[in-house]
Amino acid sequence: MNSGATIHTALDTKLQTQSKTAVQSKIGVNDIEEALVVIQHHTHELVSLIGGKDYKKNSFNRAYQSYRQPGSAIKPRLDYAPY
Repeated sequence: MNSGATIHTALDTKLQTQSKTAVQSKIGVNDIEEALVVIQHHTHELVSLIGGKDYKKNSFNRAYQSYRQPGSAIKPRLDYAPY
């Protein structure tokens, strides 16, 4: 902490606050959890990351700790690659 290290991040604090408010207001009081990741398309920078409603409740960040199925992202390899 005293060595003068500088940490650069693309995190947008205003967008992070808006994302957190959106997640909390859309889900309500149900036990449903959700994750939200915002990436700037032109700069390829991660500008907001929300991993659920309450990290202290179960210390699990759904934005980067959960496994997801590839969904339609794998279609180009499976369907179009053979052609």
